[in-house]
Amino acid sequence: MASGDLGAVVRGVEALYTAGTVAGLTDSQLLERFVSRSDDGAEPAFTALVKRHGPMVLRVCRGQLPDVHAAEDAFQATFLILARKARSIQKRGSLASWLYGVARRVARRARIEAARRTARERRSLEMADDPTLSHDEPPDLLPEVQEEVDHLPEKYRAVIVLCYLEGLTHEEAAGQLRVPVGTVKVRLSRGRERLRGRLIRRGLAPALVAATLAAPTHAAVPTPLVDITVKAALKIAMVRAAGMAGLSASVAALVQGVLRAMFFAKLKAIAALTVASLTLLVSSLLVVSAWSPPVRSGQEPAPPQHRDGASVAKKKVRAGPPGDKPGEVTVVTLQKTLFQRTTAQPGTVQAFDEAEVYPPVSGLLSQLTVDIGDRVKKGQMLAVIDSPELEADVQKGKALLARAKARVLRAQSAVRIAEAGLTSDRAKVDSAQTDLKSSEATLDYSDLALKRMTELVRRNAVEQRLVVEAEHALEVARAARSAAQAKLVVEKAGIEGAKAKLEAALADVEEAKADYELARADSRKTVLLAGLTRITAPFDGIITRRNYHKGAFVRSPKDGGSDLLLSIVWPDVVRVAVRVPDSDVPFLDKGDPATIHFDAWPGREYPGTIARTAYAEDPSDRTLLAEIDLPNADGRLRPGQFGRVEIQLEPPHPVLRIPQTALHTADINGRASCFRVVNGRAVLTPIQIGHTGLAEGQVEVLTGLKEGDTVVADLRTRTIQEGQVIQAGPAARVP
Repeated sequence: MASGDLGAVVRGVEALYTAGTVAGLTDSQLLERFVSRSDDGAEPAFTALVKRHGPMVLRVCRGQLPDVHAAEDAFQATFLILARKARSIQKRGSLASWLYGVARRVARRARIEAARRTARERRSLEMADDPTLSHDEPPDLLPEVQEEVDHLPEKYRAVIVLCYLEGLTHEEAAGQLRVPVGTVKVRLSRGRERLRGRLIRRGLAPALVAATLAAPTHAAVPTPLVDITVKAALKIAMVRAAGMAGLSASVAALVQGVLRAMFFAKLKAIAALTVASLTLLVSSLLVVSAWSPPVRSGQEPAPPQHRDGASVAKKKVRAGPPGDKPGEVTVVTLQKTLFQRTTAQPGTVQAFDEAEVYPPVSGLLSQLTVDIGDRVKKGQMLAVIDSPELEADVQKGKALLARAKARVLRAQSAVRIAEAGLTSDRAKVDSAQTDLKSSEATLDYSDLALKRMTELVRRNAVEQRLVVEAEHALEVARAARSAAQAKLVVEKAGIEGAKAKLEAALADVEEAKADYELARADSRKTVLLAGLTRITAPFDGIITRRNYHKGAFVRSPKDGGSDLLLSIVWPDVVRVAVRVPDSDVPFLDKGDPATIHFDAWPGREYPGTIARTAYAEDPSDRTLLAEIDLPNADGRLRPGQFGRVEIQLEPPHPVLRIPQTALHTADINGRASCFRVVNGRAVLTPIQIGHTGLAEGQVEVLTGLKEGDTVVADLRTRTIQEGQVIQAGPAARVP
């Protein structure tokens, strides 16, 4: 073992016994050990920090700097700045987010410095052509992703850096941040959504961003780079600025430049906070001075206020314009009175049931048995339309229906014929199979006979002629078997043809049945239309309109007609339609009592209730349609008559009200104020007002005042100030 390695081992053992192990320590504990122990515990503590966060820092630097040497210089400068700023870092729980921001700033400054160098020192942006780069290292972060991560709030940036850039689990990140695991998951989800939205607005595809963030993050930092960085950090921590002497010029320039920029940024933040504090202080003073009432000569400041709004009177102040009695104003003492909320609107009588009868078919009006004013019964014939063309269509429909029925019968006969042919072909197949078996038996017999004759000829028992005859018989049997086989094939093919014919015949039956149903539907339709030539009454009623006379040609709407033939109404019950304005709609309910007065029947009232409402207001006039059903057995009320409808929106109930002239301020939301007289002085009191139609010049008070309070009644001709002495004049009357 080399002496240098042995010395390193000895130093490690000594540090283990004196400072203890650094495994499992948090960033805060490691940083505290680095700051407090400059001898035995500082080096292993800072080494642990570099190895823990080094892969993330190096990845950030490589994302900004394509030159591997420049990225390593930026990496070294980042951790040297950590060594210089270790004592002043406030959030030590997790240094990942802080190191990410410093690495971004250092890499950005290094990129700016590289741009200022000569063209000879610049590298190509195509990283694949740089022989100094390792192709096995993880892909760099996109600069746009780095920039947007840097702009996230601290709580989101911290979890993204730990979980995505350093590859920690949710539990490990929660341990470093000292927060629950659920908080880490929520912050990670929200931070990811913010980052995704920012990157989409910059034109980056979400898939590319996800692939960039999901790239491996645990590539180890080269050991020589870790050793150089740790030694330089220890030197800087011990001798402060003098530690820059052993660094390369580029690293020293980066450290000094970024430290200077951080110092100036801190100064700017302090200056901005100071300016904001001064601005807030000046604004507060201006607001206080603006709200303080001016103190005139001989007049004391406004008295202090009690919790109930009353003021402590110290000196009387006369009020009122010149010419009025000094100090006298009109006041009113509040008391509750019964109020019934109502609304009065015009109403129109409408028929409860009305039917407009249009000509169902086109033709001549051959009969018209009723006229306007006639009472009719349900089902009573009203008119007859003569339509020869429709009658011809009925006859045509019947003929087409009969032809369709005949086609069904013919198709069914074809099915029976096809079934018989299939049965015959199956019998032929059975016969052919029998013939084939017979020919096979004959062939077997002929073959056996030939063998027997051959054996007899060999023994010279029979003549050679018999063998020849046996051979001939065998050939004939073979030919017969072949013919039987061919016949069987032909007969089987005939079965397939018969099956196809049967299927076609069945399809023809279905088609014929469908045609029959169509023809029957058309026939029924024409019969129904022919029945519509006789028009009957849909219900009991009175004929109110008639647009044609007997003998006129009428046209149905389907043929382009637009005029109705007759109009019928049911007179026993009528509807009174009334449109309620928007301001009264919130108080309108089904069942509210109503009284209707008709100009045609002066002095007579028709009581009723709201039977139904349209629920939705008409946007053209901001009114809601309501209907009242009235019995009309005597037939006095006629559709179209005009009347005035009074609706009781709320039953009588006690309310507190004041004159409108007592309002000091008021807005459209009902927030208002008035001057209440307390111990002889005016106290500006906020109130909430409600309905303004109680009586002429009166408004309802919902909150802010109570029965027995006294308020200034007329503010139109007087100017009242808070705390002013009030000498009561004549009391105003509240209707």
